[in-house]
Formats: sequence, structure tokens, C-alpha cells
Amino acid sequence: MQRWFELHPHRATEKGYRRADSLAPLYEENQVSRFVDWARETQAGSNYQALLATHLAGALRSFEPNGEAFTNPAFYLQAGLDGLEALQLRYPEPPWKLLSNRLAAFPELLSNGQRRLLLPETPGVLLAQEMAEESLEGLREQYDHGGVPRETREAAWDCFRALDRYRNWLDQVESRDFQPMGEERLDEILQREHLLERPSKQWDHLAREALESLPRASQQNPSPSQSSLTREEAWQFFIDEIHRVEQFVREANIVTIPDGELKLCQTPAYLASLIPGAYYQEPALFAGERTGRFYLPPLPEEWTSQVQERYLARQRRGGFANLVVHEAWPGHHLQYLHAAVHHDPLANVRDNDVMLEGWALYCEELMEEMGLFGQRPFGPRIDSLRMRIARVVVDIGLHTGRMTIAQAETFMAESLGITISPWIQAEVRRYSLEPGQPMSYWLGSVLIQELRDELQVTPGHYREFHDEILRWGPIPVPLIRRRILEKA
Repeated sequence: MQRWFELHPHRATEKGYRRADSLAPLYEENQVSRFVDWARETQAGSNYQALLATHLAGALRSFEPNGEAFTNPAFYLQAGLDGLEALQLRYPEPPWKLLSNRLAAFPELLSNGQRRLLLPETPGVLLAQEMAEESLEGLREQYDHGGVPRETREAAWDCFRALDRYRNWLDQVESRDFQPMGEERLDEILQREHLLERPSKQWDHLAREALESLPRASQQNPSPSQSSLTREEAWQFFIDEIHRVEQFVREANIVTIPDGELKLCQTPAYLASLIPGAYYQEPALFAGERTGRFYLPPLPEEWTSQVQERYLARQRRGGFANLVVHEAWPGHHLQYLHAAVHHDPLANVRDNDVMLEGWALYCEELMEEMGLFGQRPFGPRIDSLRMRIARVVVDIGLHTGRMTIAQAETFMAESLGITISPWIQAEVRRYSLEPGQPMSYWLGSVLIQELRDELQVTPGHYREFHDEILRWGPIPVPLIRRRILEKA
């Protein structure tokens, strides 16, 4: 655990592992080599555990010859920016000394990246160019003013210059087209990191079938109940919806709700470019905390009639309730509260996406089943599900080489019933950089539902089932299944 956090201190800060807050991500050559050697030796050890194996497989993948450390310039930018963001969100007041350390380390981090990125792939270069541009503007707004201590400002200036050099290098670097890893390697990732027995080809077939059978949800919205909305009323709506969903989950008695607070926050302006949409920040479990934070974009200062209508239309559509289900009740927030009660450092050091996101997507269907949305099928949930299933096909298609980037964009647009847009292009580019992550939502939800069916869980026993799968933390679903069956 300590070795992982020392290599990725920004992840340690996110998890509440305070001893790494004074460190900065560097990915220096000797540091990476020591970690890779240790991980490989540990993999070969006699005390090799299934959970540790999945962690190490995922950790090593980034530093393989064709891993993101060698192909994706955004990998280094993301690590540095995440390190700053995590410190800002974890502390009630800016921790200037810690921020200075990470700002001062940014130039070395980017230089280490340039030395490793001999022939990066074009999707990563394009993403890094956008990130460098946006982050320069955001960081200058955050750190280049009189309210910032001089030591931090000087470190920030060095960071700005390094970002500018990195941006210029990105404009000139020779890049290559996206290189699929191939079906065999993708299947290996699914098996080694997630313990999945089904190969990618089978998941692709299941996803295409699911897309075909997905119901067309009603697009009808209730008649407008009001024609105007103040900024205060708009924010109060979010508060009320979160409370309503939480109360519904409590009264449904389908899962235990441990003690723990959820705070609704507006994303700070200086982080808006890094967190453009809704965002859930997990409790700092390694610090013993149980407070999660649900960030929403700040409401516009200019509250025009057009802005009012946009927010009213969203209210009538009802999609925010589905978002609350996914991010908070009974989704991620409740998931982390259970992880806090049964805190296992090995389970919580590195989240397994298939369980983490699979649980949240499973909860969307569960809440529709329990009657939260008042209609079945519920339009926003079906839209969410359609996007997650389409991601499975695209994720597999891209990384097996059966789809080009252009074909993936077309498939996503046609599946969602929209035209190819900058958003679609950005989504597909992200999928090309994160093999296995886009498909994790739907795969996990299917595995949880299959386990529920295998155990023949009836609605009257949902609480016991959900408590049992959550107590193990965000670890691979097949490992949870194995542990449950061993206890039976």
C-alpha cells in the first residue's frame, strides 16, 4: 500500500492517506523501476493473494512498453493536476506549503514524461493539448494573485513556465495513430484486473443484444408547474431532491445506511475547468472520515430568463434524481460509507471500476424497480443505460481493432440518436485512452444482477444481499461472489 501511494501521492491524498500529502507525483525513472521490480517480485511470491494480484496487474499496466506512461502525454498532466485538486478539496483552507511542494515538482514531472514519450499516440496528444491550455488559465487564476503566499506564487510561476514548454512540445511532437492492443491483451486485462471469465467477444455480443432490446422510454415531460425560477430556488431544488432520494432509500429498507454525512457543494470557480460536471468526492477513509461531498457546477451569476428555462426544463425532465441515485443514495456515497465501516486498507487502496461503477449503475435500475421515479421505464435512466451499454461495444471495438476512431464516433452517435458532436468525439477519444474503464459500468451491473439471481434473492431479502456485497469494499465482483459462496 505504501509503495503504491509513494508512486501516486495524488491518489493517496484522494484516499485520505495523509503521510503522502507532502509528496508529489514525479514518475522518475529509478522510482518507477523500483516499483515495477517490487510489484513483479510480489506477484511471484508464495503469499500472492487474488485481490493484491488485481491491484498489481492494474498498477503495472501503465508502465508496460505500450502503457499510458509511454503513449499518453495527458497521463502526466492529469497526475499533477489531480495532486493539486485533491489537496484543495481535502483541506478546509488552502494548504499552501503542500501546494507549493506539488507546484514545484510539476516541471520535473512533465520533463520525466517527455523523456518517456518518444512516440505518443495522437488521441493522448490532443487531450493533453486541451488540458494544458485549460489548466494554464485555471492555475493562473488560482495562484497568481496577492492573496497567495510568495513561496507558493514562485512555485506556481515555475509550474506555469513548465506547462507552457510542455504545450509547445505537444504542438511539435511527432505522434502516431491510435494503436489497438488486440483482443488477446484486452481479454487478459479483463481476467487479471477484474477476474472476469467471459472474454471481450462475449461481452460485445451481450451488449449489442441489450442495446437492441432496450425500451424506448417516454420522452413526455410534465406540464410546467412554474414559469420562473430564482437562483436560490434552483439550488434549493438540488438540496430537496437529494433529501427526497435519501429518505426514499431509508424507508425502502433495501440496504443499511451507516452514519456519514453528504455535503452538497458548488465546484470552486478555480476548479471549474478540471471538474466541468457533477462530481462526487469520496470520504477520506484512511483518515477515518465519513463525509462525502457532492459537487455541482456553480449557478450562473447572470440569471437570465433563458438560464431559468434551462434549469426548469431539467427539473421537469427529472434526471437529477437519477444522478443522485448514482453518485449518492444508494450509489457511491453509500458504497463508501460501507467501506468505511468495514475498512480494509488493501480493499480500499485502489478501487476496482467494475464493482465501483457497476454498483452505481445497478442502483439506477434498482431505484426504478422500487418506484422512486414514478414511471417505468424512466426516461433519464434509460438514456443513462443506453450510453453505458454503447460504451461497452465501443470500448471493445476500439481496443480489439474492430473499430476505428471514426467508426466508434458514428456508432456512439447512432446509438444515442444524436449527431456526431465535439462531445461525442471527446468521449470516444477518452475511451481510446482508458481500455476497460468505459465498459466497467455495465459489466459490473450485470455481474451484480447475475449474483442476485444466482442466490435467488427476493425483494424481502434485498437488504441482506446489498449489505453483504458492500461490506467487502470496491473489489472485483467475482471475488465478492467467491467470498459469499464460501460463507454459505
